[in-house]
Amino acid sequence: QDSEAHDINESGQIVGTANNHSDHQRAFIWLPEAIPGIPGQEPYELGTFSSRPFAVSEGWGINDATPFQVVGQSETDDPCVGPYIHLGFVWDSEGGMEPLASEGDGPGGEPNESSAAFAINTPPGGLPTVIAGEGSRCGVSANFCGYPGIDAVRWEWDEVNQIFLPRALLQPKGFGEGIGHALDVNDAGQMVGWGRIQPDDCTDHALIWTQAGLSVDVLETDPADEQAYALAINDSASPQIVGRNEDRALAAIWSFAVGDWQYEELDDFISAGCGWALRWARDINDMDAAWIVGWGYHDGKKRAFLLTPLGDCPADINGDGVVNVNDFLDLIAQWGECETGVICIADINGDCVVNIVDFLDMQAAWGPCPESDGQSLQPPEDGSGVTLSEAITLLGFADVEAYQAWTVEATEAEILASAELLATLILGE
Repeated sequence: QDSEAHDINESGQIVGTANNHSDHQRAFIWLPEAIPGIPGQEPYELGTFSSRPFAVSEGWGINDATPFQVVGQSETDDPCVGPYIHLGFVWDSEGGMEPLASEGDGPGGEPNESSAAFAINTPPGGLPTVIAGEGSRCGVSANFCGYPGIDAVRWEWDEVNQIFLPRALLQPKGFGEGIGHALDVNDAGQMVGWGRIQPDDCTDHALIWTQAGLSVDVLETDPADEQAYALAINDSASPQIVGRNEDRALAAIWSFAVGDWQYEELDDFISAGCGWALRWARDINDMDAAWIVGWGYHDGKKRAFLLTPLGDCPADINGDGVVNVNDFLDLIAQWGECETGVICIADINGDCVVNIVDFLDMQAAWGPCPESDGQSLQPPEDGSGVTLSEAITLLGFADVEAYQAWTVEATEAEILASAELLATLILGE
């Protein structure tokens, strides 16, 4: 059956959408291990709010709470703009599926309201759990460039009453009526998404809602006022937001620095020789050197991508804090063009091929990495091994600089053969 995975938490629990045995689209979860009442390693349907067997539900976000919580949207049996409406939900293994209002005093809200929930966070102690999504009132007359009056919604956990309370529809700061979509939220409660801000302004703006959820700011592009979407925000001390510049059809990133959000395009971070055009950045993780996923075109074909940062010491291929023979052997093993679909960690300069340029970069970085307590290579105790400089001398070169000069004229086969011989000499084999 058709299926889509939309989110994953730290425990490897996955939420998404799949067609059930009756070929009806429903929200599902996939668990690596069974929990009470739910089997592991097979899809588990979350249900709908509707009595109709063909009603649709979708799962969009999952957090790291205990028990974990899932958010999404489900059709109901209430009439609205069309025969049925969607209502946002929050689900956990103890309470099942509960509705989320787009406005009102509690879950479910007033009749004839539509909503959807896209992300839920796992806040530190003292902060409420926050759900990011969107909602609208049926019969809304406002129309924004072909869109009805939909706006972002922020639901916050009321610890006393044990329910999620909406903070009303959130309008972009200073712009009056508009439309908005909150698509992600980090553990600090910052939400991101996009919106249009006036009936006569059909520009899609990337937006960030503050921690308190009371104001919204536009994430600027360069040049300014281009159409853009913010799709994900991470939990780093200095948060980063990823998305897309629609006017330029390029994946984008906003980084918080010097008290403001700085805009950049991801294509600027990679070598033109890699053959990539990065179109959409869909998510970013919480590592200090964050990884980014999305999709673009590689050599003209639509492909998913994973961007991993080179870091402060890219020649340290095995990550042990020192550039030595172990990294050298890894480099030789990966020699040649980087294979599509494989993380090419030996590509030190990021040009999508492991060649003499990376080899020379490794020589230049030989020894402990900056701010590392790693030790540079020492000969084996039996004295059979040699240092890199000594090995180059044994090949007949005066020094490392002379070897580097030779590589300019040598063929790739000659360079690779010399590198393998260097490894043999250093290992003392």
